[in-house]
Amino acid sequence: MCHRLLHNVGNRFCDGEYVKKCSLKVVDYICPDKRNLFEAVSLSASTVTRRIEEMSDNLRSQLLNVKDKFECFSIALDESCDVSDTSQLLVFIHGIDKDFHIIEELAAIHSLKGTTTGHDVFEKLHETL
Repeated sequence: MCHRLLHNVGNRFCDGEYVKKCSLKVVDYICPDKRNLFEAVSLSASTVTRRIEEMSDNLRSQLLNVKDKFECFSIALDESCDVSDTSQLLVFIHGIDKDFHIIEELAAIHSLKGTTTGHDVFEKLHETL
């Protein structure tokens, strides 16, 4: 679960080891007999990266499975700069099926290096779809 927290707050993947150290201190205080369970959790940069990639692949697969059931859909784009002044393009897909189940998903996040023209945005959108 820590990898989700790290991903959501936008910290670097290498912060996982720091979180693990902090968690172990808390475990030592709250339930020291369970320390070995927490020590077994890997939060290395490569493990956190792999877990995030697995979650992304899973969400993409789920979205691909439901997209054919959409009666109609819309796409929303949001572009803004992150803390390193790199433009980030977020692609959202909203769809509704015949039973009026609404699906709203973040389909992709793209870093736009250099320019952010309409052509650049369209290329990333086309890459997503």
